[in-house]
Amino acid sequence: MIRRLIILLLIVGCVFAESNITIITNKGNTVEYVFGSYKPQQDQCLSKEKREKIQRQLNENILRLNIDQQLLRANEHALFEWPLSLNDESNDYGYHGVSGFVDNNLNYNNNLLDYNCGQITYNTHQGTDIEILNFYEMDEGVLILCSAPGIVTYTHDGEYDRYTEWINGVYANAVIVSHSDGSEAWYWHMRKNSVNVELGDTVAVGDTLGYVGSSGYSSGPHIHFEIQQNGTVDPYSGFCQTDTSRWLEQGEYVMNLPFEVMDNGLTIIPLDWSMISEGPPTKSHVTAPSTIYSWLRLRNVSSSDLLTWEFYANGSLWNSYSFNPYDTYACS
Repeated sequence: MIRRLIILLLIVGCVFAESNITIITNKGNTVEYVFGSYKPQQDQCLSKEKREKIQRQLNENILRLNIDQQLLRANEHALFEWPLSLNDESNDYGYHGVSGFVDNNLNYNNNLLDYNCGQITYNTHQGTDIEILNFYEMDEGVLILCSAPGIVTYTHDGEYDRYTEWINGVYANAVIVSHSDGSEAWYWHMRKNSVNVELGDTVAVGDTLGYVGSSGYSSGPHIHFEIQQNGTVDPYSGFCQTDTSRWLEQGEYVMNLPFEVMDNGLTIIPLDWSMISEGPPTKSHVTAPSTIYSWLRLRNVSSSDLLTWEFYANGSLWNSYSFNPYDTYACS
């Protein structure tokens, strides 16, 4: 009897690749492992043209609301709370994680530089990407909360919210809140028809602005949180961004957090990134010679780590395979 196991390892943050390893066991059975990984596209979620168009609309809205003088009164910078809600069982990065910080190297040359001198960012990224695990979590509803008091100066809603790859020309459901120090907080990629505020609303910290989605130029459910004030502001302070932190309480650098298996599963359904994003149902038992697909969502994996897959039959270890990741990843 020939048993064929196809194990698809999907780690967000690594380049798609596939390798085949065939092992002959002492029982004479052939086991073929096919390991692959997937990196969702990463690029600017707002093109220069779109950003300029939104900025023109934002300026027009501020003039129409006659609030331009209100936005330049404060002498101290606005400070920000975390923009996503937490629940009782998920008060750490296992529930959602930062997959990209602001790139402090403004040259488009792949010399990535986040605030802590790491590379958890991508070329000229201007915000903080905070992702959730899958569309199941999105459908359950993850609140986007106002991070600092201000006035709503831009909204857009009604766009498709389930993208798993970047599509040129599409728009995101979004909210911009302007603050009394002249700064703006941009909340991007919201769920369709979830925007909970209107132009001109006064909002306080913790008010619901909408729900996390994957609208616009997006490859999975997340929020792009961006601060603008005469240019992009990195809210984090560290070795490579020494300005004062804009967070009321800055969290630990994501690569200093402990390793965690955020999600995993076993299925007989063929897997790709769009399927993983849906959070497919997982099985605990399969019958040979079924083709088995498995996935992992991991936090803080280093290229020097050794990952081992162990396979059990009737409660006893049947086979195992160990491998090193391709690179270092902050969040799956």
